[in-house]
Amino acid sequence: MGKKQLAIATAILVGIVAATSSLWAGLQDFTLKNRTGYQINYLYVSPQSSNQWGPDRLGSSQVVANGADAFITINGYPDNVCMFDIKAVDSDGDSYRKVANLCQVYDVTFTIGDLVSQ
Repeated sequence: MGKKQLAIATAILVGIVAATSSLWAGLQDFTLKNRTGYQINYLYVSPQSSNQWGPDRLGSSQVVANGADAFITINGYPDNVCMFDIKAVDSDGDSYRKVANLCQVYDVTFTIGDLVSQ
């Protein structure tokens, strides 16, 4: 294979990988943006139809610093489940809540305005 053919084959392969990389992300996956002024220690996500929070999506070893972003993977729901309740808990134990259509929204930003009064 000549240099020109190799370059064309490489360009095609790169294009295919780039085009399919969005398929690797689940429909309800999103980027969490922490703009609360506090570190987020826990993140819970559940369909609006559920009366229980799912597991902590950050796990035991991850936190999201103020000003930082984290990619959140949501598995186990059919593509037609779109409306989710999202709860973040900061380092002081304060809770923040949002409702999001995760089939249409790719970024979920928490601010101090999302603080739930205790």
